[in-house]
Amino acid sequence: MAKKNVVITGGAKGIGKAICEKFAKEGYDIIIVDFDEAGMLETKKELESNGTVAHAVKCDISNLDNVKEVAKLVEKEYGYLTTLVNNAAIAPGGDPKEISLDPAVFARTMNINVNGPYNMIISLIDLLLKAKDKDQVPSVVNVASTAAFSGGGGSVAYAASKGAVGSMTGSIARFFGDTGLRINAVAPTLIMTPLMAERFKDDPQGLEDRKKTVPLGRFMDVTEVADIVYFLNTPSFIHGEVVIADGGRSLSV
Repeated sequence: MAKKNVVITGGAKGIGKAICEKFAKEGYDIIIVDFDEAGMLETKKELESNGTVAHAVKCDISNLDNVKEVAKLVEKEYGYLTTLVNNAAIAPGGDPKEISLDPAVFARTMNINVNGPYNMIISLIDLLLKAKDKDQVPSVVNVASTAAFSGGGGSVAYAASKGAVGSMTGSIARFFGDTGLRINAVAPTLIMTPLMAERFKDDPQGLEDRKKTVPLGRFMDVTEVADIVYFLNTPSFIHGEVVIADGGRSLSV
């Protein structure tokens, strides 16, 4: 049986790294795609130390020519792709009103958060469909956000970009389902990442106040996001869905 493989964007740290570790545990070869070269290589080293075959490609996913280099590596090393996980994204920081009215912030956020996943999909879809020749079910899993539904996320740009990711997921599911390609998305919220910890390091009360908005009384862990991504990747009749994972937070809105 052909070895399963996965391309994971934003795999250097946080959620992406946890997704790399989850797929590695399940026996996949890992292709890490990230703009953070140092972090990406460190993740690659850690995966290899545990016996996983790992590759690393520095890439600006908003640049289609960069993304085509990822496709070339997958073509050369495997000739097919089992799974694509579009995780990489940015979340602009600052005053929500101020940054929401900044066209440069909006353009950059959309370029990375929307054009990025789109570039990855159109560049890798042929390799994904070739996985069927290996008796595999090709799959794409996008990482969206509950900001797509709540309008939160700290800026208009971020909320709009994640809404677009959800819409893109459904549209590709509709138009390409008959090819055998499955696609779904997860929409998490309030995840305890290094970025979250850094953001609230001088505001512990603010962190506690946010936690109180979640009925489960805690933040989501990056490993829980990774578990859902892997579940959505597993061959099933789930297709075109955006699965909300918010600890019941939407119930209190």
